[in-house]
This record gives sequence, C-alpha cells and structure tokens, in this order.
Amino acid sequence: MVGVFVNPELGRVAKAVEDVGLTMVQLNGEEGPSFCAEVARKTGVKVVKAIHVSSAADIHAAETFRTDFHLFDKRGKGLWGGSGESFDWGLLKERRSQVPAIVASGVEAEPGRKDHAAMAAFFEAAQEVAKI
Repeated sequence: MVGVFVNPELGRVAKAVEDVGLTMVQLNGEEGPSFCAEVARKTGVKVVKAIHVSSAADIHAAETFRTDFHLFDKRGKGLWGGSGESFDWGLLKERRSQVPAIVASGVEAEPGRKDHAAMAAFFEAAQEVAKI
C-alpha cells in the first residue's frame, strides 16, 4: 500500500507507515534529497519521489534523489500532480539514471481525481510491457 504525501513532517510519514502498514511512500511536494533519504532510513519502506516536469532540467535534477523510484508527471500550475495532462515523454530519452522511472501522466478525470478506466488501462499496458 502506498501513502502519498505533499511536504509532510517526517514524524507524520513514519506514523502513517506504522499505523496503516504502508509498504511505499510517494513524496509529491518540495521534499529535498536528504528528506527523502531520511524517510527511507526511518521507515524502512521504499520511497518514490515525484518529479514535476516542465523541461529537461527537471529530468536532470531528479538525479539528486537517491530514492527507489522516480515518478515523472507534468508540472501543473498550482498543483502538486494530477493535472490529467502528459508532459513531453521524449525528454526522458536523455535520462541515464539507475533509479527506475515511473511515468503516470494522463490518468486523471480532472485535476486531483483519478480516472478509474484510465488507471486500469495504464496498469494493463504496464503489465504487458513487464512481460517483454
């Protein structure tokens, strides 16, 4: 189970991991590399850092985050994610990281609300790719 947080306090994340039994934490705000590392150290769960992309510089800046996964999503004006729009995925072709990437743009019905059909299609496509 994944807990999604935006600019949380470390204690709040640790309490949620313990109380709910989270197995992964996704950090969607302005959390820095050291905070992400401390979440992993303190909780022992996998950490996903959301990178909000507006240019190739954002892809490059992701390298400072030594998390288990990088989740790339379109930067939305005034939003921390979930804009429902895709960014230019071609920006990822220059990426040379050892950290696995997740790209999940375009699965929202409206800002902040997931589209269940789009999510199901996304997971089905991801499972097909995983078989290759």
